[in-house]
Amino acid sequence: MQSSDSNIYAVGEAAQLSESGFITGHVKSCIDQSDIAVATILEQSTEPFIREVSIDALKVGSFMLNDVTSPSYDSKSISNETILITSKKENRIDQYIVNEDKLVRFIGMNTNIDLLRLSQMMQKQELVDPSYFYQNRLVSERGPLICSCEGSYELDLIDMIKENAVTSFPELKPFTKAGRVCGRCKMMISDLISQTPVDPMEAKRLKEERQKKEKEAEYAKIQARIQKYNTLHPHNEINTDNLESALEVFDKNREFNKWVSMLTADLKLHPEYEPLGIYHL
Repeated sequence: MQSSDSNIYAVGEAAQLSESGFITGHVKSCIDQSDIAVATILEQSTEPFIREVSIDALKVGSFMLNDVTSPSYDSKSISNETILITSKKENRIDQYIVNEDKLVRFIGMNTNIDLLRLSQMMQKQELVDPSYFYQNRLVSERGPLICSCEGSYELDLIDMIKENAVTSFPELKPFTKAGRVCGRCKMMISDLISQTPVDPMEAKRLKEERQKKEKEAEYAKIQARIQKYNTLHPHNEINTDNLESALEVFDKNREFNKWVSMLTADLKLHPEYEPLGIYHL
């Protein structure tokens, strides 16, 4: 966000545009604005900030509040029409705000409405018949939307947790970014993991399998780094037969070669002298 001083930008937890009164607490909008601000400061070409539909959720105990808002929503517009659908049996309230036959905002309490579908309707500015909301409750077969950043629904996450025997939030990382983009739904996902039963033996087996794959991937990266190092420093080549000891030598040699490069630069010598310095020292 550009401040009153054209050379000063501010980045916070709320993204806003003073000209239109647009405000969103959604972290994605903050990230988009900060990326554009940095690109502008660095004089790099960038697209202008585009206001998108925001999806927010708040859960306290068994109470869930959802808010889907279009950037064109104006709370003061006299053209706004409110459609309220309640269910005492489900302890649920769905509030639709329509402006000129277009959905501009939805507020749901303990709702099971497909929020992404509502978001698409707002983004595309689809014309809607108010009776549509009564006839089609847009109930999501995948349960409530948990992570709006990744579009992850409750039942999809539960299936993912069961199939991969996930027992903690960090173990979910290889399968989805849910809960890691803005972090707002992290606690909800952690609760979902703790409430989903998994076979402890299967969880242990899959965890060991994941750790083995992670170690193999890490060693592959190490080998690539050492190979690159050996190409750049043939006079100080490292043997990769034993990766553990090779990595230890790599870290020591890397620091030593940094010192040699710095010394070569300080003496204003051509880079071709660097191998000679390493060889003699």
